[in-house]
Amino acid sequence: MPIQTPNLDLYKVNGETDGNDTFNVDVVLNDNWDKIDAAVGDVGTEIEGLKQSGVDGKNRLETAIIAKEGTVSKQGQVATFEELDNGIHSIPTGTDTSDATAIAADILSNKTAYGPNGKITGTIPVLTGNRTATGVAKWPDGALAVYPEKGYQKGGAGDGEIKVTPAQLQAAEAALRSDNIKSGTSIFGVSGKNTVVDTADAVLDPQYLLVGQSGYDDGVKKAGQMPNRSAENHHMPGLEATVWAGDRFFIRPPGGFYTGESWVTTLVPGLTAANLRKDVNVAGLIGTLVEGRKFIQGSVTPNANGYYVIPVNGFTPTFGFMWQGNATGDNAINSLYMGTMPKNPDGSPNLSAESGPALVLSENVPTHISYGFTQPNNVFFPGSVFLRTGGKFVGTAKYILFE
Repeated sequence: MPIQTPNLDLYKVNGETDGNDTFNVDVVLNDNWDKIDAAVGDVGTEIEGLKQSGVDGKNRLETAIIAKEGTVSKQGQVATFEELDNGIHSIPTGTDTSDATAIAADILSNKTAYGPNGKITGTIPVLTGNRTATGVAKWPDGALAVYPEKGYQKGGAGDGEIKVTPAQLQAAEAALRSDNIKSGTSIFGVSGKNTVVDTADAVLDPQYLLVGQSGYDDGVKKAGQMPNRSAENHHMPGLEATVWAGDRFFIRPPGGFYTGESWVTTLVPGLTAANLRKDVNVAGLIGTLVEGRKFIQGSVTPNANGYYVIPVNGFTPTFGFMWQGNATGDNAINSLYMGTMPKNPDGSPNLSAESGPALVLSENVPTHISYGFTQPNNVFFPGSVFLRTGGKFVGTAKYILFE
């Protein structure tokens, strides 16, 4: 039984079963040739299409190669596959480094890059760890300029830190010194001076500060205005004095400073031992006054002229005694001199008379008138009484004079 071919559907005789069949030329040959002819015509058309497609593909590939800056060297109108292959290999690969300007000094150490002359190995040092500045300076606006080491250093803490020493800071800013820093404070390693203190809470009135001394208040130096009275006068006169009832005597001192070792004084003319009752103690002054008629007593030695001069203070004597002798019994007194001051007719002392009557009593010499007393304001011995005994007294004598 005959069969049909799968592709062109040609009639195919089965020799074993169709050997006795009548041979039909149209079926066995002509129809098959027609089918083959038709199929071959279709193949030719397809081949022509393929050929044109190949030409178009080559042209497009050539255009692409040229677009990539490749070169297609072709002998004919259409490049061959070999020529296209050469063109593909002529396309530049990677980045064009012909216009690169980097050099080794622009690239980190141990890093590489490509330049116009090929591969370059960098030489920039890579800095690690904490680094120290090579120098510092001060900007016109007061900001700090820090000069780091040459090389690459990453930012931030650790490997990115640049240390500036106190000495470098002081070189950039001369005002960074102890004199300008408060005591107990440290700025960038520079400690404050112990004399630099905050005086904002100080209260200093110059009138309470000694002259020649100074201090600070609110940052201002103030000169002392308080006088040093103890240095001016060890016995500074008081401004006024008063006595209060009781046992208080007040002296108002001049304003100023006193060391506690000097004195404030005031003149008290009547404050003498003779004006105080006997044995009364007034600030260490012991009184000698005995109530009744005023008197003075003591011993006196004649001067070169034989005159006995007795100083008198506080009263005018009117009479007195002078004697010699320290024996006992009948010889208790060897010589006794009595006399009165000169008086006016009304009984008042005559201070201008030269002498008054006087008697000298002696154991061995008759009683007689002596030269007597002279007035206490005598020009030769002012404030004194002096006696001329006519030689009856020799050496030291004792005396007592009464008001």
